Amino acid sequence: MRRVTLRDVARAAGVSIATASYVLTGRSRIDSRAKVAESTELRVREAARRLHYRANASALATRTGRTGQVLLAMTVTSDPWVQAVVSAVSEELEKHDVQALVLPDGNWYGALQRMNPDAVFIDGLWGAVDVAHVDELVAGGQRIIVLGENLPGGGYDVIESRATAGCELSMRHLIGLGHDRIACLTVEPHTEDRPNRAAVYLAEMAANGYPIPQGFLRAAGSTPLGSYQAASDLLDLPDPPSAIFCASDYLALSVVKSAERRGIRIPGELSVVGAGNIPDGTMSTPALTTVGAADEYGEIARQVRRRALGDDTRATRAVLEWSLFERGSTSHPRTSSGDTQ
Repeated sequence: MRRVTLRDVARAAGVSIATASYVLTGRSRIDSRAKVAESTELRVREAARRLHYRANASALATRTGRTGQVLLAMTVTSDPWVQAVVSAVSEELEKHDVQALVLPDGNWYGALQRMNPDAVFIDGLWGAVDVAHVDELVAGGQRIIVLGENLPGGGYDVIESRATAGCELSMRHLIGLGHDRIACLTVEPHTEDRPNRAAVYLAEMAANGYPIPQGFLRAAGSTPLGSYQAASDLLDLPDPPSAIFCASDYLALSVVKSAERRGIRIPGELSVVGAGNIPDGTMSTPALTTVGAADEYGEIARQVRRRALGDDTRATRAVLEWSLFERGSTSHPRTSSGDTQ
């Protein structure tokens, strides 16, 4: 069967080949000189869908300098937050016939020595070496968007997600409810040279004069089994916590699952707060109290789309403030008689 060409799509839509190209390469969305009426764009996309048109990747790269692919470098792919980001970006790019490729091991620097995607999203930089690698890649022509806090920026787009301030809100929420036996569950161990969200936990506990009992600060690793086991170890302590601050919703949902299997009532006997505001958190029983940015997934998807479609304007910095989403998994601590303190 003969391959459907751009000329076929243009003819079916009743437009010029140039107009069809502007629409299907995404230029009509970002280049004012290639602006196309919405009705015309819809007609072109419908013709492409009806004819099962697929862009020739080699021809696209030769003609536009684009590959039709973006790279999403994600550290913990089992985290539902990552899955929500991938889903939002893929849905946005699918409208423009661009494919999202997920790099699961975090070795984006090595991968980008061998490939040249239209845009790259990185879910965090760790230290000066990572920053230097990004600067090098940007100097070589890569379009890069990085999510993080306190990043220097420069030639790459920064989505500054104020996670630290958000985690402070979650700790203060638990303390404000009256909890003083609060445990902390993180993915990686907290160290001086590689601090994580446990730093907020340690600072808030110290500021309120609360001791941290042995075993209350735990690292779960990046697997579902590891997070469930770490949550279970906390709940099986001889004198368990009354509340658990989790560095991600992914970890918090593991706590909810482990508590349910042990017959521990949430929030009656245990309060749990997560971080990230993933959709899964609203569907747990009880719904998960969490902190997060209201439109983080949408902002990531829009930034990736913009660069993937060839926008070479000056690098930007978008700031996402975090808020507390109080739901059913937190309450005042209970005494042994079941009364609030």
